[in-house]
Amino acid sequence: MQVWILVVLMFGGLMAIGVIFDIVMKRSQRKVRMDLKRENPTDHVYDSRNKDDPLL
Repeated sequence: MQVWILVVLMFGGLMAIGVIFDIVMKRSQRKVRMDLKRENPTDHVYDSRNKDDPLL
């Protein structure tokens, strides 16, 4: 199989998945929230290590 055919099939498959996802979301009247201002969940992770102890 030639490389360009593989690239076209991969790109076309991704586009088809995107179109199907868009149609399903429009039909169900739901919106995908893309809240970029949300805090990073790793900012509030509990760290059980004592910060005063030296590393071994």
